[in-house]
Amino acid sequence: MHVLDKKNYPFYKYYWRNIVLGTKSQHDLYDQGTWDQIVEQRIKRGIDSEIGWKNLFKFREELLEEYKEWVRINKGIYKL
Repeated sequence: MHVLDKKNYPFYKYYWRNIVLGTKSQHDLYDQGTWDQIVEQRIKRGIDSEIGWKNLFKFREELLEEYKEWVRINKGIYKL
């Protein structure tokens, strides 16, 4: 699954750091859910660990900053 979605972050669509392994249900919830829904549906039921989800959201913030910097550096080369 993509950490940063393909539609809003097209230049990271094939970037290896933007792709992580997850189940179909994790992917669907990550794409459409909120942190509260993830806790409610996955963590409280013992399906997933809270640490794993927190790490994913932390990693998302890091990638987002990296993406912004990449776009700033390559502004004249690529169009969004």
